Formats: sequence, structure tokens, C-alpha cells
Amino acid sequence: MVQLLPSQATQQIIIYSPTVTTTITIDAPNDTWAGVSFVVSGQLKRDDYAQGLADQTVKLYSGATLLAQMQTSPTGWYNFNVSIPDPGSYTLKAE
Repeated sequence: MVQLLPSQATQQIIIYSPTVTTTITIDAPNDTWAGVSFVVSGQLKRDDYAQGLADQTVKLYSGATLLAQMQTSPTGWYNFNVSIPDPGSYTLKAE
């Protein structure tokens, strides 16, 4: 009878965490009425493949104030319905 001795094999592998740059677009009306709802939309894409990124959180700001946040669609699109109560000039930012 043959006696089997324990054996093992090992291999070292390197796993990289790729850094992918992205681009986000934003589209909003140039002007609207105070307190009236309007749409802000856009798309979040990978720069390397120009593909939309699904299920990513997009935050919409007016200055430093967070107005809303949501997850992107399967094709990377987002669509906010927002209103700003006071008249004035505002800078909207999506990130």
C-alpha cells in the first residue's frame, strides 16, 4: 500500500484596484420662477469607455447646500425635480 504525503501549492498574485476617471454632465434651465419646480438632469460616464455608470450616487448642490441626491439609472442618467424658494442667481453643481 502506498502512503500519500500531504502536499500543497501556492502562487502569489497581484490584484489591482483601477482608478477610473469620470465625467458628469448637468443640464438645467437658464432661468425659472422662484418656488416653481424644474428639472436638472445629466449623465455620469466612465472616461475610458464612455459608458454610463449605473447605481452611483449623484448629489445636487446649490452653492454649499445639498438640494437632493439619487442613484443613477442603469445607463448612468440622473433626473432631479427641484425648486428654489427665493429669487436670485444660483450656481448648481452635480457631483
